[in-house]
Amino acid sequence: MNCSGIQERLVDLLYEELDHEERGVVTAHLESCAACQARWARIRVVASAADRWSTPTVSRGIAERALVRVAAEQRATRTSLIPSPVILGRVLLGGGAALVSLLLVAGFADRQATTPRTAALAVIWTVLYSAVFLANHHPSVRAVTRAALAGTGVALVLAPVLAIPGVVEACERWVRAAQGSVPWALVLVVAAAGYTAAPLLLGALGTRTGQERHWVVDGLKLSGLYGLLIAPAVYLECIGLSLELTAVWMAGALLGAAAAGPLGLRLGGWLFPAAREVNP
Repeated sequence: MNCSGIQERLVDLLYEELDHEERGVVTAHLESCAACQARWARIRVVASAADRWSTPTVSRGIAERALVRVAAEQRATRTSLIPSPVILGRVLLGGGAALVSLLLVAGFADRQATTPRTAALAVIWTVLYSAVFLANHHPSVRAVTRAALAGTGVALVLAPVLAIPGVVEACERWVRAAQGSVPWALVLVVAAAGYTAAPLLLGALGTRTGQERHWVVDGLKLSGLYGLLIAPAVYLECIGLSLELTAVWMAGALLGAAAAGPLGLRLGGWLFPAAREVNP
């Protein structure tokens, strides 16, 4: 047997897996071959070192941190999925909010708001409210949805006091009194912007919502949610107005809502630095 065949059997020799005849052949060859003797010596050194090696002990601190991290990831996975009872509760809450909103606004809306039209708005409003209440379940957008709901509540409470048709008519009289002056024509736009912006600012500040980062993007999200939630109320109140007045009013209303979201978050960050919620 040559050196290559002998060296292939050295590991078997180490673990005593050769039969009597092969063991005798390999042992005899090792006695007369210096190269194979050196290879055999290296194998025995490696095997001896492997026998002395043991698995290092993991420190208690590392193990505890690993367990805490796994538990946190499991909780995050569980909270990302909304249980069915929670979904049903949020839908019922959305329906209740839509009903209250209709009671606050419908009585002051124009009589052109027929029953089928009001019922369709009630369904749309229920879907909108339910979606925002469900989104509020997720921690990353909770501050935005909370501020949007608060701003919507303020707007609906003030709606009977500051009815849109009355405000528009007053602004229209001012514009006509100024004989079509452009600065006075902007009064209607400014009034509409204030009509939508003020409740959203109050909602953002009242919930102590402030974003240290991404306040522009999150503010626009807040404006969008708020605009969707008050859209049915604005529609009900503007249904009796002329198209020209409605277009001017809506332009100002959209401008006010778009500006109030980022501004509310920015002001909240300055006034309530301890209450800032930074999205990941």
